[in-house]
Amino acid sequence: MTARFAERTLDWLDQRKAWQFVAILYAARWVALAPVMVLSHLVLTEGQKQASAMPEQWREGSPLGLFLGLVVVPPVLETLLECSLPHWVFSKVRD
Repeated sequence: MTARFAERTLDWLDQRKAWQFVAILYAARWVALAPVMVLSHLVLTEGQKQASAMPEQWREGSPLGLFLGLVVVPPVLETLLECSLPHWVFSKVRD
């Protein structure tokens, strides 16, 4: 990606209304997520998917494990993937 193209793209995004900017970023994340989802569906068996989804201690159904797996980890991952990652990428592109 050339610096001029990145600058024009970021300037174009900066001119969008807030809801348009968010919608564009929301749509752009699927460019990265869709191939990963398709590949994981094709490559992993159902047992592997379930085994890779949670650590061993969470599979036991302990209250702490369930709390971490349902209340703490998903919002943290969502924040990292949908907020922090795009911000970091755009900061690297802009520099």
